[in-house]
Amino acid sequence: MAAVISMLVLIAIPAIFFATTYKYETLRINSSARIRADMLSTFIYKHPDFWKFNVPRLEEILQHQTGNPQLSLLIDLNDKTIASSQPAPENEEMQTSLGLHMEGIATVFEGRVHVGSVHVVQSLSPIVVSTSWVGFFSLFLAGAIFAILKTLSLRALQDRITQMQETEQTLETQVVELEETHRKLKLQGETVTRMADDLREAHDDLEQRVHERTLELENARDEANAAIYLNPTLLRP
Repeated sequence: MAAVISMLVLIAIPAIFFATTYKYETLRINSSARIRADMLSTFIYKHPDFWKFNVPRLEEILQHQTGNPQLSLLIDLNDKTIASSQPAPENEEMQTSLGLHMEGIATVFEGRVHVGSVHVVQSLSPIVVSTSWVGFFSLFLAGAIFAILKTLSLRALQDRITQMQETEQTLETQVVELEETHRKLKLQGETVTRMADDLREAHDDLEQRVHERTLELENARDEANAAIYLNPTLLRP
């Protein structure tokens, strides 16, 4: 779990930063292209006959910078570069140095007629460098989170083991108590059994004595009756 959360932090923060920054820079480049196109359209509208020949002014408008270094190009309908924010050699060097880049395009008009477009190109290098720094920070943060969660997990595991040991000890104590209770109940059962045997023996003995005494009384009665029968005078006063 700690590793999963750390990986999410390590990946999510730079990814979100890059996506957000890229979106912002794309909007800014498109806005920059739109501003240059509007400025060029205004200039062309005011000078419809010779605007193509006033390259210095076109380049001045294209050199309007906002934020990170950008390469701005004015391209006609035949894909021919009319003016650039950088002189030709620097233009080529900058296009080479841009590598991976973003591009914003806006249409240039002469009145209502489409006469060309402005291309604003910006390298992705600043975003990549910034994202790299954010990545280093995310790596540090992910490591810290992993260490904290790992420590908490180990502590929770130790607490769980301690709890299980305490539960085991409690169960052992309860087992001992149950065994002692069982032993006492067994002794009480044996005592009750002995008492029942004693009562049974006493009952049997009592019945035997009653039976013998009854026989004795019956014999005495028979003897008395026999004596009276042989000598009736025994009943006279």
